[in-house]
Amino acid sequence: MIRIGFLIALAFAPLDALAAGGGPSFDCTAAMTADEGTICSSPELAEMDLMIAEAYPRFRPEFGNAREIARALLADRRACGDDAACIGAALYNALDTFVGMASVMAWVPRYVEALLLRKASNDYAVLPPNTDQSWPKTLGQCAATRIRSLTDRTGKPLAEAEAYSGTVVEFTNDGMQVSYGSEPALLGSEVGHQVSVCLIAIPRDCPPGDGRGRLYLGINHYTQGTWLLSDTQHMCGGA
Repeated sequence: MIRIGFLIALAFAPLDALAAGGGPSFDCTAAMTADEGTICSSPELAEMDLMIAEAYPRFRPEFGNAREIARALLADRRACGDDAACIGAALYNALDTFVGMASVMAWVPRYVEALLLRKASNDYAVLPPNTDQSWPKTLGQCAATRIRSLTDRTGKPLAEAEAYSGTVVEFTNDGMQVSYGSEPALLGSEVGHQVSVCLIAIPRDCPPGDGRGRLYLGINHYTQGTWLLSDTQHMCGGA
């Protein structure tokens, strides 16, 4: 379980504690769009943008066209306006697409998760109790909802499930997340707990019509536990 306070503090630590300086890939004196202005004002986002520019020439898509995928990723970022958490998610998604998050320095996912956690917590703080917002459909969007059920992948209540039988969490706004493993933050959660879920990644290199594998960051507002799970058992293009 990762505590929200720790991640938020980490996100706003000095950049030299997170990554070497650099970036962005464009001239900030000529920045024209809202997303570019926000990137130029954040050393972390600027560094991520430079990583993306350096990774793109080596990108070899499995299913799609590299230029079309890059255009879609840029459109994701442009749609964020000046929302730093949304831009962070868009950059995270681009890096995951081009090189895979496992190949990126560890500060990157922690930083983006912290931005989204702060956004979700701030939004939740001003909502009425038991609010059910629509399941997130755009990058960087967060939705407050409640846990409707917690089971393993066979439908057995999570509290009674065997280790390694997987995790399925369903929400009262009809959203769902699933995992092959046991998620500590969800083992410590209960039906009825109020949570927020943020969309952090949308696979862009996919066969036509295959929209599986969107990745969501979940936050339990009772326990402060967090988790990162997909909405399907398999990524797009998989089994």
